[in-house]
Amino acid sequence: MSGVKHGGDIYSIAREYGFKPEDVLDFSGNINPLGMPESVKRAIIENIDILSKYPDPEYLDLRQAIYEYSGVRPENIIVGNGGTELISLFFKVLNPKSGLILMPTYSEYEREIRINGGRYEYYRLKEERDFVPEVDDIINCIAGHDLLVICNPNNPTGQAIYVEDMDRIVKEAKKRDCFIFVDETYVEFVDDVNSVSSAGLVGRYDNLFIIRGISKFFGTPGLRIGYGLTSSREIINNMLSIKDPWTVSSIAQVAGQAVFRDINYQNVSRKWVKEERAFIHNEICRFTNIKVYDTDANFFLCKILSSHSASALREYLLKYAIDIRDAASFPYLNDKFFRFCVLDRKGNEKLIKLLYDFFQSY
Repeated sequence: MSGVKHGGDIYSIAREYGFKPEDVLDFSGNINPLGMPESVKRAIIENIDILSKYPDPEYLDLRQAIYEYSGVRPENIIVGNGGTELISLFFKVLNPKSGLILMPTYSEYEREIRINGGRYEYYRLKEERDFVPEVDDIINCIAGHDLLVICNPNNPTGQAIYVEDMDRIVKEAKKRDCFIFVDETYVEFVDDVNSVSSAGLVGRYDNLFIIRGISKFFGTPGLRIGYGLTSSREIINNMLSIKDPWTVSSIAQVAGQAVFRDINYQNVSRKWVKEERAFIHNEICRFTNIKVYDTDANFFLCKILSSHSASALREYLLKYAIDIRDAASFPYLNDKFFRFCVLDRKGNEKLIKLLYDFFQSY
């Protein structure tokens, strides 16, 4: 079967190279290396009998837990089967005629605009500026668009727009009848989440929709829980009117409540990622044939400065059951760019050693 390709497909790799899926070191999926919280495992085991009941179709307890976690009131929260369902619903009900997308980034945004009959333009994050967003220029480019799409921190570049600047963007967009869609999939990996997250702006602006999930930071992509934050009653009501019922299972709702209330896991994860991110950055900076870009997330975008290609590097690493993301498919990037995420120290050291071997031997 064919479709949109993303990182994290360890099953195809295992089949093609003869590995067990659990033996693949997946640096392409951007998932928390600590894995599923123990609190989630306990919640699933202790509540396994709930599978004999239909889920709460209004997700009241789950939305309450998200409120306690995010500070956004339950009536301004909509939950779904992963962020993918909510992205699709949002674009369908907004039905933008002209979208502006900060690029390079995730491919689903333009796909959703296109299948709903809209057009879109790219706003190019400039390589010569190390992909750092130019906020004033972004604001100047809003005119003529009814939707601005921002991934924050951005995938694959790792750069973030801080909340003071996002406030300016949303405010100016409101004057121009432009809705702002912000994907905060990776915001929990930022050292100071509140310095980047736009959750605090939801109550002030009704032209803002934030998407989040638990797959990456909480290491639970199999649970499929996503949630949207907005104070636009029209958007939420229209999404609910076409949303299928019970798309979040009863056991996922219980597990989700445990996730959002596990403060210790959140603190340990941020400390772990911060330390490993610094370790990797220092090591990669020693390479003369790799440029590594600063990041606010749990992954790095790198550019190969020699004659080697990212596709050749990936093929080399796959022989050792290691997968990275060849970033050539992202707009404005090419076969010199690759992305990889932070894993544990043993895995990170293995990747760095193999990078060294590749650039010395080929």
